[in-house]
Amino acid sequence: MNNEEKILEMLTAMNKRFDGIDSRLDKVDSRLDKVEAAVAEVRVLVDVDIDYKLKLLAEGQEAILNELAGKTPIERTEKIEQGQEIITYAIKKLVGDVEHLKAAQ
Repeated sequence: MNNEEKILEMLTAMNKRFDGIDSRLDKVDSRLDKVEAAVAEVRVLVDVDIDYKLKLLAEGQEAILNELAGKTPIERTEKIEQGQEIITYAIKKLVGDVEHLKAAQ
């Protein structure tokens, strides 16, 4: 075997190796395309769904804070006392109704 044949044999072996490497790179490219598509879907989900929900949550929190900030502690206490008076009246009325029903029996 002369030198030219040895060189051709080596080149053929190298070409086979390169073909194998090309095949593996094609598989990696295919996988990368799938990953990029999945990432794009996640981005859309984050942009559309999660951002929207976070904005709604922030708006709700802001509304609560504004409601709390708009009232002084005295106003809040007065409102609670008014609610308590209503509940007390309702309980007294219900107790009276129960007593009236017991007496009717």
